[in-house]
Amino acid sequence: MGLMTTIKTTICMLTLAFFSSGVEPSSLSVIVGAAAATPQSPACTYTSRDGAEFWQSLSNSIKQWKDYTCDSELESYSSKQRAHYRAKTHYKKDNQFRLEITSAGYKNGSVLVRTNSGKVRAQGGLMLAYIKMDLEPNSRMLILPNGRNAAQSDLPTLVDELAQRIARGHKCNMSATPVIEPGLDKKVIIVDILKPDASGDVLSDRIFLDPGSHIPMRWDLFDNGKKISAAWFKNVRINAGLDDELFQL
Repeated sequence: MGLMTTIKTTICMLTLAFFSSGVEPSSLSVIVGAAAATPQSPACTYTSRDGAEFWQSLSNSIKQWKDYTCDSELESYSSKQRAHYRAKTHYKKDNQFRLEITSAGYKNGSVLVRTNSGKVRAQGGLMLAYIKMDLEPNSRMLILPNGRNAAQSDLPTLVDELAQRIARGHKCNMSATPVIEPGLDKKVIIVDILKPDASGDVLSDRIFLDPGSHIPMRWDLFDNGKKISAAWFKNVRINAGLDDELFQL
């Protein structure tokens, strides 16, 4: 009995390792190198203005979404390697969330679901698809390489958490006009979140927004000035009419 529990736990840790990345944010078919490519420098020049009120308004607007679906990609960085993952994400109001890993490899097909009751369920990918199990919402198996909880990686939650941090004193600066960002196919609005620190404000998040819809296109995370992950949100469809059964496992 104890052995089976250990096996299942180990398998789930492997299949859920996906967003143990983070971000979910980039399109990937697992690309892991022996050495990490140097992430983009935090340095960014643009004419800025205070963005606190704007971000709160954005959070209020996103909370009104009935549902959304998108292709998400995550690229995480460390001193020794760079990993890239790809997934399909679905969200429905009342706390429902589904993450499906689409990266090539043994994680392909792994599913993570959060129900409207807050319950978190996981299912293995490929030959491990027969394994399903409940997880505690704050289980360490859900923590991505960038420190984020995979079960809390939907846009309404991420944007609201940032709004709360701003309310607690984190600074929010944004570009006064759309600017060019290498790697993105259009001009974007840049939002920087600065964490108060004894040595001065430190960049913690940099978000690149579509200038028209204000939907995040890419979300970079930093730790002590070093970029630790980048997440992309592509093909976002809002109010797509998702069925509740999608969030059952």
